[in-house]
Amino acid sequence: MLIRFEGRTRRTGSSSGRRGIRSPIVAVLPFANMSADKEQDFLCDGIAEEIINDLSRVQGLHVVARTSSFAFRGTNLDIRQIGRKTRCGQRSRRQRPQV
Repeated sequence: MLIRFEGRTRRTGSSSGRRGIRSPIVAVLPFANMSADKEQDFLCDGIAEEIINDLSRVQGLHVVARTSSFAFRGTNLDIRQIGRKTRCGQRSRRQRPQV
């Protein structure tokens, strides 16, 4: 998963000029089938989809769509490149994610 903690800005409160808050952005990438059984691809997709569905229910968390994150299946892109393309890879210098 990729997480960007300084993501989209959402307005909070009234239009009284209060500053918006930054929402974390998460991209769940497809799992690789490490077995010789090609039938397990279905299981790998299902696990990733369930994680995406569950995370999308978390208030204040933006989850990259399945179509966008699954577009990277079978690519050999560096995780930083995927992060930039999904807008999850950049961090603010002021705030770093805490794992």
